[in-house]
Amino acid sequence: REKGVKESELEKIALQLEEERSEFENYRSAAQSELERNLEANEADRRALEEERLRFQQTRDETMAELQTEHSRLEKDKDTFESTRSGILAELTTERGELTSAVEEFERMRNEATQKLDAEKAKVRDQEVEVEKIREELVQQKWKLVRERKHYDEERKQLARLLLGMGEKISTNGIGNQAEDVLGDELDLSSLQRELPVYN
Repeated sequence: REKGVKESELEKIALQLEEERSEFENYRSAAQSELERNLEANEADRRALEEERLRFQQTRDETMAELQTEHSRLEKDKDTFESTRSGILAELTTERGELTSAVEEFERMRNEATQKLDAEKAKVRDQEVEVEKIREELVQQKWKLVRERKHYDEERKQLARLLLGMGEKISTNGIGNQAEDVLGDELDLSSLQRELPVYN
């Protein structure tokens, strides 16, 4: 009888162990399924992030190419401006010399005429003729030199700020956070407005 009781207890323990094993298998299966779903979701997110990174890389390369082209154009315009300014300054210098000679000749002739008038009109010396002084003002043209663009490091920051704006529109938290990691905390989006030089 005691043996039968022990066997009954052993059977109960065996049944309990079987139930626990079954529950563990169910839990393991559910956990495995959840893990697989998480892995698939993470893989999808990783692919999306990779696609976004490639788009950003392409946009950055295109923007850098445009900036390089614009920089080259500005350098060429600056050289043209310098050449034009030098030519104008040379012409103004020549004209100034001619005007100076003309003024000196005019002064000499005026002095001679004044002496003749003083000799011929001694009685009317109190009515000296005021000779209008002709002074030609040379047109001064002020040219503003094109401001040199900031260092490429500043341009890179501007591009990064542009990327941050794109990331916020796409509403991808991962991309926004990644851009913030690259940029740091201090951002000034107003600096995205680039100053374009105006040539007269």
